[in-house]
Amino acid sequence: MIAVGPGGRQVWVQTAIRSVRNGAGVPAGLRSPTWAVNLSGRRVSPVLHLPLGLVAATGSGLLTQNLRTGQLQLWNDATGRPIPLNLPADASFVAAGRDRVISWSCAASCQLNVTDLTTGTDAAVPLPRTWVPPSETYPPPPASFDPSGRQLAFPLDRVDAAGNTTAEDLFVADTATGTLRVIPGRPLPLASSPMTQRIQLAGSWDRQGLLWLLAISPRNGYYQLGFWTGAGPLRTFAPAQGSPMALSAPGSG
Repeated sequence: MIAVGPGGRQVWVQTAIRSVRNGAGVPAGLRSPTWAVNLSGRRVSPVLHLPLGLVAATGSGLLTQNLRTGQLQLWNDATGRPIPLNLPADASFVAAGRDRVISWSCAASCQLNVTDLTTGTDAAVPLPRTWVPPSETYPPPPASFDPSGRQLAFPLDRVDAAGNTTAEDLFVADTATGTLRVIPGRPLPLASSPMTQRIQLAGSWDRQGLLWLLAISPRNGYYQLGFWTGAGPLRTFAPAQGSPMALSAPGSG
């Protein structure tokens, strides 16, 4: 498992261990070696022993998710000691930014929660009916905030009454006003055949405030890039061959 550190100058790596006890899964309390490397591949941190399930590297520490319960835990990236984490009791992890964790919960209605790890404050953004965060992306993509730190870009899946995913689109949430809007354009249709892998979306702001979008079709081996100025239609480039794993907008590190 890997997690790109804030600024993109180092990557945290965690070895994955397969259980051989008749499919018993991950043993309770299993710890796995976890360390950071720079872009030359040189180790630049102590080797920590953290629970298997690394999902993010934030400015406040490393984030792991319990593979059985889904519970999140923040860890000091120098000592490997746990750090208290204040999240809603029914929170489901979506993504993490430099110092923020994005989760979602559903009580009377579904909402996105943006928790600041430095202050403990939480901003709530209601989700539109029948739209939920993707559940098949692992590791989850990093959260992407605009230069002001106020707007968050993330994909949502549209589900039908039976719980089947029928489309995916990219949304922008304003954490100050608690409002949500979709990037102009139609939702991408997802293939109904189980032999065809779904299209995955990611968004990332550059330092000039342009929102870059990436659509990936891993099984078919192509991707498409586009950008949005915040007004007017989405501008796209021609599809290209390849299977990129993440999107880092020009000038964003």
